[in-house]
This record gives sequence, structure tokens and C-alpha cells, in this order.
Amino acid sequence: MALQWTQVPNSNDSWQAMTAAPSSSPNAGKVYGVEMFFDSHVRTNDTGDFQLHQYYPETLNGCCAAYNGDFYICASNGAVYQQVGGSGAPTQLSQVALWHTMAAAPNGDIYCALSLSSTNIINAGYAGYIFKRAGGVGLFANIGEPLQKYPALTVATNGNVYYGVWNGDIYVQTGGVGSFAATGTGTGWWRHMTADPNGDVYAIQEYGQGMWKQTNGTGSFSRVSIAFDRSGGIAVSSAGKIYLGAYADYVYTLESPPPPAPPSLVSAVPGFRKNTLTWSA
Repeated sequence: MALQWTQVPNSNDSWQAMTAAPSSSPNAGKVYGVEMFFDSHVRTNDTGDFQLHQYYPETLNGCCAAYNGDFYICASNGAVYQQVGGSGAPTQLSQVALWHTMAAAPNGDIYCALSLSSTNIINAGYAGYIFKRAGGVGLFANIGEPLQKYPALTVATNGNVYYGVWNGDIYVQTGGVGSFAATGTGTGWWRHMTADPNGDVYAIQEYGQGMWKQTNGTGSFSRVSIAFDRSGGIAVSSAGKIYLGAYADYVYTLESPPPPAPPSLVSAVPGFRKNTLTWSA
């Protein structure tokens, strides 16, 4: 039986990132999408359209929904904003940088990666570092990973921290402490990551190389039968529905995770093509 994808109505936009409120959050059931030019949007309980959530006076890049209900968003050449409780006027945090992706941990830590030169959405930004705001308080501090391109970040429900390196492997830090170790997935054009309530972790590659999954947070990632030319974020709602955003295209949903295909890495030639989304059982 073919997998059934659904295009979310009225969701055609310049999507840059997506995130979902954790199931234990006061905002459980909400899925957020960020468009490049100034706005965040929200969908509640996997129904209806994405509604305007908040306007920001900057070009946007990444976002995350914290476990305490706070919502964070970052600008490509500006600030990180914190919206306490996920509503009301956002607070501009003091550190201005070339921020481009974010993730929230169960213990309250907030992660954000930055570039050292102007962010380029075509090649996932220039090399930079990963920063952390411990407990969601104070300033972001460099966690000490080497200078690389870090376009993909997520934290699983067990506290494991993941990052994907552009034209590199996916790495994991167990419980958010100690050293990061390669998952052995192989070289990929990793662009976005997310984790679901069951402990599965997903990663998106650019250039049509598809969505990859690590089952129950163990082992390497295996490719599943989905392909994007250019992605605009991935999230899993607290009910388990997968959301895939496409840049200059729509948001798509999948009711349940697709079965894994045999793991393989297909060589990609970077370039532009019209966005396509394909699937198979």
C-alpha cells in the first residue's frame, strides 16, 4: 500500500525551519513553521491551516520549541528571540550573530549554531560553531566542537544531542554530556533534523537525497523513501505526525513513519532543480 502524504492547505511559502512542541510541553499539539521573511506560523492538533504566529523584523533561519513552553527563533544576521510561554511579545536576546539552526533539550538547554560569514541558504551556511544556553538562562556559550558547517541540530527525548555536518556524518552526544561520536551513517548533505516522541530521530538531506531515520536512538541512520530537492524543515508533532517543509513550496504531512529502505548513500551533485517530493512503500 502506497504511503499517503497530504499537502497542508494554504501552506505555500519560503519555509526555512520547523519544530513541534514536545508532548510534555504546555503547548503540546502545536507545530511551528518559520518562513524566511519575517514570520512564524503555527498549526494546532494537526488540523487546519498554519496561522500567523508572530512577526519578526529580521530574515529568519531556525527555531525550536522548549519543554517549558517557550518558543525560540533565530535570525540569519541578527538576534535570537525568546517568546515566554510561546505567546506574547518576544524578547530579543543580547547576542547578535549569524544564527541559523536551533534545538531544545528536555533539561532546558537551548542549542543554536552560527556561521562566521554571511549565511547562504544554498550551501547551508558557512562554517561556524554550536552554542548552548544552559537551562534556557543567560548567554549562549560555545560547546567546543570544531569549526564546521552545522546546518542540522536536534535533541532526542532521552537527552541525546545530535548534529549533522554538511558534507559529513551525523554525530551524537549521549545524554548531552561528554564527547560527540560519529553514528557511522556516512557522508551526506544534512540540512535539518528532528526527534519524535518515541525516540526515533530523523534527518533530511538536500539535493533530493531524502529523509533518514535512526530507530529508537541507536545505530546509524537508514534512508526512507522520501526525496526533496530543497528542504524547509522537519518536525514531528506530539501525536506522531511527520511534517516536511519545502523551500518555496508547501508543507507536507505523513500519518506514520515510512518503513526503512536498505541503507545506502547516493552521490549527489549540488545544484538547483524544481522542488519535488516523492514517496514509495
